[in-house]
Amino acid sequence: MSLLNKYDLFFDKENNVYQIRTKSDAITIEFTDQEKESIFNSIVKLYERKEFLTFQQLQEKLITNFQKDKIIDVIQELRECSILTEENFEEAPEAKKTDSPFSLYLPLGENKSLFDIKIGFFGEPILGKKINEKATDYGYHEFNILDIHKKATEKEVYSLFQLNDFIIVDSSSWNPHMMEFINEIALEENKPWILYDGKIDLANISIGPIFHGRETGCYDCYRSRIRSNDEFSSYTDAYENYLKDRKANSKIEAIPNVIKDIIASIIIMDVSKYLGGWYPPETWRSCLIFNIHNYQISKHHFLKAPICNKCKPSLDYNPSPWLESLTLKT
Repeated sequence: MSLLNKYDLFFDKENNVYQIRTKSDAITIEFTDQEKESIFNSIVKLYERKEFLTFQQLQEKLITNFQKDKIIDVIQELRECSILTEENFEEAPEAKKTDSPFSLYLPLGENKSLFDIKIGFFGEPILGKKINEKATDYGYHEFNILDIHKKATEKEVYSLFQLNDFIIVDSSSWNPHMMEFINEIALEENKPWILYDGKIDLANISIGPIFHGRETGCYDCYRSRIRSNDEFSSYTDAYENYLKDRKANSKIEAIPNVIKDIIASIIIMDVSKYLGGWYPPETWRSCLIFNIHNYQISKHHFLKAPICNKCKPSLDYNPSPWLESLTLKT
C-alpha cells in the first residue's frame, strides 16, 4: 500500500508543517534542515510511482543527491512514526549477498562487497575473537584485532583506522586518552565506527551508537550526554582525569562469555546492516541497552550536541536546539 493510498499528505502553510493524516489520525512534520526536507519530498515522489520500496532501493535513488547520514535519519523517523511500515517498506532478502557490490557508505567509485570490506577491532581480545567468528559467518574475510591490554600505541591505533573500512571500538576497559585520540582520527579520516561501551551499571551493557563523520555527532558529544545524566559526575571526572594522566585503562568488569557471544552477534548484525545498506541499523543515532540478567533490550536515542568543539556539526537555527531537526508529532 503506497503512502498516498493510505494517507492524505499536504503542506500546511498556516502552521508551516507537513500533515500526514486521515480523518481521525494526524502526524505533523516540521523541518529545520532543508536537505532533510528535500529527502522527505523525494521519498514521497518515489512512492507516487511505486507502492513498495526496500531500504536499499531508497538509498540507491537518493544517495547521489543527498548525504547518507541524513537519508538514514529521515527514513528512521518515518519508520518510528509508522509512516513507513511493512506494507510499503522492508529489507530486501535478495540484497543479502556477501558478494554483491555496495557503494552506499564508501566514497564514489569504491564499490566493495562484504567479502572485500575490512573490519578493525580495538579492545578486549575475547570479545574481538567472538565478533570475528560472527563476521566470518557473514562473509567478511579480513578482521583485524588490536588488543587494548597490550598497551597499543597511538601509531598502531591510527594504522588500524587507516587500513580498515569500519572500526569496532570496545570501551569496556575505558581509556579516556585513547578514546579522545580515536574520536580525532575518525573525524579526520571520515571513518565509520561503532562504540561498545561495556557495562554502564551492574546489570546493563551499552552497544552503539555508530559514528560517521561530523553530522552524526561524535564521541565527545556522546560523552557529554552521558556525563550530563551522571549524578556522580564529579567523581567520574576525577576518575577520568586519573586515567587520562596515566594514559591507562580502567579495570574491566567480568562478563560471562555467553553474554559476550550475544553481544558479538548484535554488533556484527547491525554493522552489516549499515555496511550492506540493507536496513537502517538499530544503533544509528541510538544506543542499545542490554540487560545481562533478563536479556531485555531497550533503545535510547543519541542526539548530537548543538555545540561541540570536536566535530563542530553544522546545524540550522533551531529554537529548541536539543531537538533533532526533523520533529514528528502524533
